[in-house]
Formats: sequence, C-alpha cells, structure tokens
Amino acid sequence: MWETTAQGTVRVGTDLMSVSEVASSIDRFGDRYLRRVFTPAELAACAGPSGPSAARLAARFAAKECAVKILHPIDGVNFHDIEVQTDRDGRPSIAFHGTMADRARALGIVDASLSLSEERGLATAILVAVIAPAPRLR
Repeated sequence: MWETTAQGTVRVGTDLMSVSEVASSIDRFGDRYLRRVFTPAELAACAGPSGPSAARLAARFAAKECAVKILHPIDGVNFHDIEVQTDRDGRPSIAFHGTMADRARALGIVDASLSLSEERGLATAILVAVIAPAPRLR
C-alpha cells in the first residue's frame, strides 16, 4: 500500500505465520535453522525455560517478511540484516543492518513502526515505514 503525505510516503507490510511451522523447523533443523534466520539477540529475547518460544520466533519471522515486502530487496535477503529488537518495556522495533540498511537508506526510509501479535497458533506482524518525500525540482 502506498499513501503520499506531506511528510512522505507510507509503505505497509503485513505477514501471518503459523507457530507450528516454526516449531517444526526448530524440531527438524534445530540450531542450524535458528542461527540462519535469527540473530543472537533475537534468540536471547525468545529464550524460555524449555527452549526457544516458537510463538515469539514466528512473530519475528513474520516481521522479517514484512520488511522484505517493504524493502523489495534486489539481491536476496540475509535475515540477520533484519532484526527485531525490543525496548525495556517489551515494545518491538525493527533494525536494518548491512545490505538491508543500504536498501532502506536508498529508499529514504526515515521511520518505522512494528506491531507483533500471537494467538491461537498464529503470529502476525505489521510494519509501517515512512519514506521521506523526494525534493521537488523547481
């Protein structure tokens, strides 16, 4: 979705992920899957007494997919270049690193807001990014 405002353009990405699908990937591929998709900080944030929380990881995977929808990367995706971070109060935000940070800068993304939710075996994410308006030529 594109909406032009006085402040810029808004891009919205949304994604829905099955928690059982993430749990199956963890069971089948273990640490190899976890290390390939999630950063050490994301894994730490999703750690629980009996291992990583599939529901919390599914929400983070959905957020990464939202970012891909907004950024439209040209040369593929390294999921470590898209990171879900949480503040002291548990509020999520998105951080771009490496090639995804380069892509975000090239698009002119100046702000982003992330929402995550999990319920009934599903995890969802919505990411809203603000792109600065291009300078007008006179």
